[in-house]
Amino acid sequence: MPHNAALRHLANRLIGVLHGCLASRTTYDETTSWAHHFAAG
Repeated sequence: MPHNAALRHLANRLIGVLHGCLASRTTYDETTSWAHHFAAG
């Protein structure tokens, strides 16, 4: 994946996390936001 595409992908992921927190009125929880990374590792 080219560098700029990787940055866009990361930014979209973080915006999605922020949107989820605001929509559900919850605080950020790393284990929930990145659960697929923790489960794979």
